[in-house]
Amino acid sequence: MTIHAPFTPGFRSHWEDLLGRCESPIESIFLERFCTAAVDRGYEIGKFSSDSSTIAVKPQKPILSLRIDFGISFDFLQNFTPGLLIAVECDGHDWHDLTKEQAIRDRQRDRYLQRCGYKILRFTGRELCAHPLLCAMEVLEYVMDFQTNCFCEAIKSANQRAMTR
Repeated sequence: MTIHAPFTPGFRSHWEDLLGRCESPIESIFLERFCTAAVDRGYEIGKFSSDSSTIAVKPQKPILSLRIDFGISFDFLQNFTPGLLIAVECDGHDWHDLTKEQAIRDRQRDRYLQRCGYKILRFTGRELCAHPLLCAMEVLEYVMDFQTNCFCEAIKSANQRAMTR
């Protein structure tokens, strides 16, 4: 397990050099914790999900006319199931839910992203500063659960094919 020093103002994650720049300190905090937690658990991190152990992470991912803080994808069994798509939003107080209109706009974005196949996970700046590893692990648990479910479905499918022969 990796030990981390406390974050300082202006912190930038070394993962940004590999994956792309974040726009805020809370995004940098999330990126650092998520990528480190994933690597500590045997995953690889990259811009693309090139094999069954690589989680693709794209800061500031464009999706048509939108841009999300992080697009995370994982294609565990690339030819067997559709991949997992996660949109992570790091909601700093300066940009989210200050007005009713901003809150409405965020909920409309969430519904659009869901229609595009994304699972949306939103974290407040307060959550990310107080418990960054818990936030990162919540997202990583989606990946691990997806991997487990894909593996179980593949075994089930193989058993069904074997029984029909």
